[in-house]
Amino acid sequence: GQNPLVSVGIPVFNGLQKKNKYSTDIRKSLKSILNQTYQNIEVIISDNCSTDDTANAIKEIIANDKRVKFFKQIKPLGPGENFTFVLNKARGKYFKWNCHDDFISENFIEKNLKFLEENNNFIFCSSPSCYDFEHQENKNIIKLNFESNLFKRIKKFHKIRSICLSMVFGLIKKEYLLKTTEFTVDYLAIDWIVVLELLFQGKFKTIDEGLIVIGSSGR
Repeated sequence: GQNPLVSVGIPVFNGLQKKNKYSTDIRKSLKSILNQTYQNIEVIISDNCSTDDTANAIKEIIANDKRVKFFKQIKPLGPGENFTFVLNKARGKYFKWNCHDDFISENFIEKNLKFLEENNNFIFCSSPSCYDFEHQENKNIIKLNFESNLFKRIKKFHKIRSICLSMVFGLIKKEYLLKTTEFTVDYLAIDWIVVLELLFQGKFKTIDEGLIVIGSSGR
C-alpha cells in the first residue's frame, strides 16, 4: 500500500555506556527513531540483560508510545542472536537495525523508504554516514553506491568492505534480508556476509538526504 509498515530493531546491552564524549546513548538513539517524520513504524527493542539502568531509561521514553515493543531477555544471548531476535519479531515490509549508539536524522526513514518504493531493483539503501567522533567535524561522510551489474557490485564491495556499516544499518526490504545468513552465526565479519548476500539479490543506493551517525563502539 501507500504507507508500508517499517520495523526498526534495536538490540541493546548496557545502552547508557558512552565510549567517547561524542557517543550517542540509548536515550538519544531511541528518540531519533521515535521522532521520525514517517509515522508508520514499529520499534522492537531487546534488552540483552543489561547491568546498567538501560531498561528504566527505555521505559521512561516509551511510556505512552504504542509503536514500541520492549523485550527483556532472561538469559543472555550472543550479540548476533540479539540481532536476529529483533528481526524475527518484525512485521514490517521494511526493516532497519539500529544499535543503541547509532543516531539517524528525522527524515531518514521517510527519504529512504520513498527511494525503495520507487526503485524496484534496489533492495536496500541508506543515507550518507559517518562515525560519531567524526560527526562534530563533519568529515569523512561516506556515500557508497552499488548500482551496476552483479559482478561489478561484488568486486567493488571487496575493495571497500571495511566501511560498509551504513549498508548493514540502512533500510532493507525485509523479504530479501530473511534470505541471508542469520546473525546467530557469531563468526567474524558476519555483517559483511549479510551485505554481500543482499548485493547478490539486488542493488544498494546511498541517497543524498538524511544522515546516519554510527557508534564507534561497535556491536
